[in-house]
Amino acid sequence: MKYVWIGLGWLINHRTLGPPITNWQTNRTISRQIKIAAIISMGGLFGISIFLSVDPRVLLIQGIVLTTVGVFLWRQKEPHAH
Repeated sequence: MKYVWIGLGWLINHRTLGPPITNWQTNRTISRQIKIAAIISMGGLFGISIFLSVDPRVLLIQGIVLTTVGVFLWRQKEPHAH
């Protein structure tokens, strides 16, 4: 796993994407803004799948996975305001 993070050093050092990753690694926190963006993205993905007439069985699995991830994200602690 160490090598994965070394290979993604550019991502951790990125001005916009780096701070949320660092917050997660050091404090296990996710900001509300990131949570909302992630859940909206997952909803958009699910909507595209419906629009593309994806097999209902796949939609069911996708819906279960996306809902589980969404609940996990939403339940994570948020960083304290400074």
